[in-house]
Amino acid sequence: MSRLALLEPPYADQADALLARMMPGDVPPIGLFRMFAERVGLTREQAASLVHGGPADECWTSERERLLILAVDALHERSDIDDALWTQLVSVFDELQLLDLLLLCGWYHAVSFAARATRVPHEPGAPRFADFFLITTGTSR
Repeated sequence: MSRLALLEPPYADQADALLARMMPGDVPPIGLFRMFAERVGLTREQAASLVHGGPADECWTSERERLLILAVDALHERSDIDDALWTQLVSVFDELQLLDLLLLCGWYHAVSFAARATRVPHEPGAPRFADFFLITTGTSR
């Protein structure tokens, strides 16, 4: 059970305007920034790799994708990116893109803390990364 009440319609004008800007097209607002593999265009193999594999898996076809996974894993595991990885990242991403990456990872960490600590319930029928069964990915974390 959620420890905080979720905002329910009808929304105040300001909240309605903010929610409308955050959601694509006619998609209704969600309990908490629902973001799933289908929405970002991940294949089933890529979603399984994010849970059970790693950046060396065959489903990741570009160095850019592999570096993003390494960076996100480093931030998640150590809250830092070492100099060697940073050097690789700056060869592919510009400063603004790297700042976006750092802030986005931090934001989703904060959202995760808030959702978990307040016991926001999982939305019915919404897939979770754990729903992506282990597929032979070639590596393990």
